[in-house]
This record gives sequence, C-alpha cells and structure tokens, in this order.
Amino acid sequence: MGEESGLNVMDMEEAQRAALFRDWENFKKFFANYNQALLKPMDMGLNTAFHVAMALESTRDAELLKELLEMVGEEERWQALRKANGDGDTLLHVAAASCKELNAVELVLDYEKKVQAPLEDEETEGDWKEKKISLVELRNDYEETPIFTASKEGNLKMLQHVAKGVGAADLRKHFYRGADKTSILHIAIIGQHFDVAVWLLEVDGSLANETDDSKFTSLQLLAKMPFVFPSHSQFSTLKSLIYYLLPEYEYQDFDHESIRVLRQGTESSNGIGNGNAHTSVFTRINRAIWKFLAEEWMVIHDIWQTKKQHKLVMHLTKSLVPKDYSWRETNIHVTSQRQRTVAVFPIFEVSVRQRLIQKKRDSRQDEKGGTQKVDATSYSPTPLLLAASTGIVEIIEEIIEVHPDAINHVGVKELDVLQVTVMTRQLEIFRFLKTCCGTSMMKKLAGRIGREGRTLLHYVAPMKYKRKHEAGVVYELQEELRWFERVRNITPSYLHIHCNDEKNQTGKELFETEHDAMLKSAQEWLKQTSQSCSAVAVLVATVVFAAIYQVPGGTDNNGVPKLIGSSVFWFFTIMDVLALGSSLSSVVMFLSILSSPFDMWQFRSSLPRRLSIGFTMLFFALITTMMSFTATILLTISRSLNSKRWSANLLYSVAFIPVTIFALMQFPLYMTFKRAATQVWSMFKRLVPRRVIKSTRRSGKRRFRRSVVKKFQHS
Repeated sequence: MGEESGLNVMDMEEAQRAALFRDWENFKKFFANYNQALLKPMDMGLNTAFHVAMALESTRDAELLKELLEMVGEEERWQALRKANGDGDTLLHVAAASCKELNAVELVLDYEKKVQAPLEDEETEGDWKEKKISLVELRNDYEETPIFTASKEGNLKMLQHVAKGVGAADLRKHFYRGADKTSILHIAIIGQHFDVAVWLLEVDGSLANETDDSKFTSLQLLAKMPFVFPSHSQFSTLKSLIYYLLPEYEYQDFDHESIRVLRQGTESSNGIGNGNAHTSVFTRINRAIWKFLAEEWMVIHDIWQTKKQHKLVMHLTKSLVPKDYSWRETNIHVTSQRQRTVAVFPIFEVSVRQRLIQKKRDSRQDEKGGTQKVDATSYSPTPLLLAASTGIVEIIEEIIEVHPDAINHVGVKELDVLQVTVMTRQLEIFRFLKTCCGTSMMKKLAGRIGREGRTLLHYVAPMKYKRKHEAGVVYELQEELRWFERVRNITPSYLHIHCNDEKNQTGKELFETEHDAMLKSAQEWLKQTSQSCSAVAVLVATVVFAAIYQVPGGTDNNGVPKLIGSSVFWFFTIMDVLALGSSLSSVVMFLSILSSPFDMWQFRSSLPRRLSIGFTMLFFALITTMMSFTATILLTISRSLNSKRWSANLLYSVAFIPVTIFALMQFPLYMTFKRAATQVWSMFKRLVPRRVIKSTRRSGKRRFRRSVVKKFQHS
C-alpha cells in the first residue's frame, strides 16, 4: 500500500488537472502514490477517481479503471464499485450515462461477482440485505436504477447488455423511477431516444398503457411532439432531395437477441433493422457511398439521422396506436342532443343587427384576450385530439386506419377531431379528413354543434392559432379568409346563419369581429406599401419617358436617330417602351388599391392579387430600365468595345445588381404571387367549358402523334 492520505478536494488539484487535460499517466501516478485517496471525492461533484475513469468514452477506459481497481484491496474494491457521487450515482449509473463501449461495464460486473461484501461486527440483518443488493438494482438520489438511466440517456447498447443479465422476471422493477413513478418508456420518448423506446416496447408491450403524473400515455406524449414527425420537417429543395436519396438507416445497434431472451423465447414480431436480412450488392455499395459522404459532410450526417428518427418514430406510432382505446370515452351523445335545433338570429332588421355587432366590435378594443381562448390540448387528453391540435397527420392516419370508429370520438369539452383541426388551422389533417371520410361522414362531422352552440364556422374565429405569413399581414388575413371559406364549403348551409349561445352571432359575424384588429393592420400596411411603390413606379416612368427624347448618339437634322441602324439601338428602344408601359401599369394597379374601400372580404383575393401584380409590373419595369441603361452605355462606347469585350460583360453584371437586390428583398411576395397565379389559372379553367378543354387536349395529342409519326417516316 502507498502512503496514508487525508487529502480533501482542494488537495486533489494535481489529479483534477491531469483529468482535465486527459493526462492519464500522471493521473495514475498520482493515485499510485496516494492510493487511499482513490475512495475520496476528487471534485465538487463528489466523484471519485473510479467515476472519472468510468466516464471516459475511449476504449482505454476499461484499462485505466482496471489499473485503479487493482491499486486497492478487496474490501476497498467492494466499496469502490458501490461508492456513490453527489447525485447518488454508482459506477454503473455513470456508465449508463456516458459509456459507448461495454468493456468497462463488463469489467465492473465481473469484479462484482468476484468481490465479497465485507463482514462487520454487530451487523444487522437489514444491513446485510442492503449489501447483497446488486449494482444493477442500486438507485441514485433520483430513484433511478442504471437501466432507467441508460434509457433516459439513450444508451441502447448499455441497456440491452445489462437487461439481458437481469432477466425478464426482474426487469419490470427497473421500469419506473421511484420518486415520481415515471415510466421508462415515457423518459425515452421525452429524450427523443426512439430506438430505445421501440426496443422497450418490443420487450414489454404493456408499457404502452402506462401513464405519467399528468395521466398521459406514451402515445399522448408523442402526440405533443410534432417536430419529430416527417410532416413537420422543413427542408430546402436540395436537402429534400438528399433525404429522398439516402438509404434506410442501418440499425446495427438494434439487438434482436436481447429481445428474444427478455421475452422468454418469443421471437420479435417486427423486423426493423434486422442485420441478417439479405441485401443486394448495389444496396451495400449505395449505403457505403452515403456512409462515406456522411462522415465527410456533417449536413448529410444530420439529414441521415433525421431520416432514422422519422423511421423510428413512425414505427413507434404504429406500435402504440393498436394499444390505445382512449377514443372510446366520448361525449357524442351530449352533442347529438343539440342537433335538433338551429338557433338563428332573432333580429331581422339589418340596420339594428349591424349596430349591435358594431357595439360588440367596439367593446372588444379594450379586451386583451377577445373570445374565450382555450388551448386545444386542454380539451381532451386523447392522442387523437392532441395530434389534431399539433398537426401530426401521421398519428391521425394511423389511429383512423387501425380504429376507424375513432373519427366519431368527442372529447371532454365536446370537441371532435374536425373541430380541433379547424380551430388550430391544420390544413394537412383537414385535407386528409376530407379524403378519407365519405360524403355522409364529413357531413355528419361538419354538422355537429358544440358547446355554447358553436358550429364549425364559430371555431374558425379565435385568433390564437392564426399562422404567421412571411409576406406581411395582408397575406395573413388572406390565409384566414381562405381558411374560413374552406370550412364554409363543407359546413351544411342551414348552419351558416346559426348563432352561438354566448354572443348571439353567426360564424361569419364572430369571425369578422375577432379579425377586426387584423383588418385595420392590413389596411394600414397596404396603404403605406401602395403609396411607396406608386411613388417609385412614377419615378421609373419619368426616367424612361425622358430617355426617349434623349436617344443615345443624338439625331440628325431631320430628327432621325443617328444609330437607328444598330441592333443595340432597337434593343434600347424596345426595353425603354416596355419599361414605360410596365411602370405606368404598376402605377394604375397601386392607384386602384388606394381607391378601393378596403372591405374585409376584398382581402380574400382581390387586393392581394392587385398588390402581387403591381409588384410584378414594378419589378419588370426595373429590369427593362436597367437593360435600356446597359444598351445606352454600349451605344455610347461602342468603338472601344470592339477591342475590350470584357467591358460589355462588366456592364451586364453591374446592371443587374439593383434588380437582384430588389428581387431578393421581395422574394416572399413573389412566392405568394406564384400561388395567386396558380389560383387564377385554376379559376380560369373552371370558367372554360370542359368540352373545350378536352377537345384542346385531344387536338394537342393528335398533333404530337402526327409529329412523331413524321419523324419516324423521315428517319
């Protein structure tokens, strides 16, 4: 044995410094000289040297740990294995949190089998039983066993290895944290360790029905995490392409042998990540190429990890949904009693009713919250409604596919899946429900009257769930109006004038009242934008108009331009005329906006369309103005350009700098204009008789066939 040591934490600075700089030779040398300090805390976290060695991530951690354990006697070695730090963590807890390799874990478990607990005088039976508890069963200050800690940290290798040694009979005692009875499956989902969650569910399917302190099951918890699902992943075009081309992730860590052992000989029912599955040579080569690229570029690695997460979370959802029957608890019988009566407004004098609505609208100016705003997730804890409120279409699809009758579920606050979808503006789920539900079912859902006499149109009114639009408040209001129109189209016509019990308003009136502040903001924004853009358009028109009377190169005595024979001069003339026409057109468009009454329903399509067209014409005017400017410069210095061709290229580049800046600044508006143009085209196709469209397509196909035949004949 070395020197006796009464070292405290402050005296361990040399060992702390060696550990900080990963100088393990000096670290071992220090404790070889002061081996009694091995069992003493060496930092403020009360970690011993064994805890520090156990936390190493390299393959050398087992060697260092073994050398340290050999420095102490057998009695001290038993204490070293069970020594707890400031959080009550033993060596196995530390391994569960940080060790990627199993060498150190196997070393500790082997030493535990060899080392006997020391016998002490006057030892009680309780003390003896406590000493007989294995390292795997010891709990830290958070009442977590090493198996629970491994699940919390997502250490699947450690979890599988230790769990096989425990066995199926004793494994359930590790599935709960003693302090708050949190399930091991819940903690894995909260940490987004979905590989661990899938493995746990394969080992013990009953974990799916366990609840936490909030009475939430694992599926309900998953329904509150939309960001982990594919439908909520926001990728650029390039990243989406990479995501699509990446092969399915190779689950080399998914140990099916551990599942088979823990399920007492029952083979796993799912084949996820089966490493023995036959793969073609092309598949292996493709995976090897992508693996190399992922190691070189972190972006590809992150996308691949995201794809792995998506596959796992979808598999986890498919495993949890069949075990969920929360949708059977429904209040559908309560809502069905209201369907017998439709409450229309009792006052039929239009002027009187408008004054009442205006009074309610004015009274709202002093209110901060407006109508009752209740979080959709508080209506019912069922996974179906939670997924509808968070927009997880994958869970909705899986629940309705496995349990078709779940679509009739009505929650505690008398809300069904369609009402929650409408209230939270979940377009993808709205489209899915329209697609999967037949006409009769959709009519039934849309015709329900909820609490306080609210129809589906009344649930569109609350502003809490409105979506932000990058192009401005005008387009936010447009999206709200379009959403109202979508809902109105599926709502039975007899409910359009149905009034709620709370404010005696129809859905449309309540919508207008709630969106009054947004309307005023949109009106102000549109006025200021139109005034500014019209001023710019007038300035551009003035410049290009003056350029016509000051042609480059001048004119002769008859007023004929001297450079009229040049092709560049004709290019200048055409660009100048186009610039003048487009700038004046944009002025007219912005003036038409300023002279409009700014009614709310004009923001549905008319005003945003005019704004988009005005911006486009102004953008085109700037392009043609810069092109005419370039042509002027080319005509002015045409002689020198014969010997210096690079000057022309420089002029072209400089000319497009302001145009490019303007385009980048207004890009969100042009994305909106693109959608508006698509809608105009679809509206135009609806106006044209179908026979004309069909005949046009047929004639086009005939011409195409004839051209192909002629080519073959000539060849």
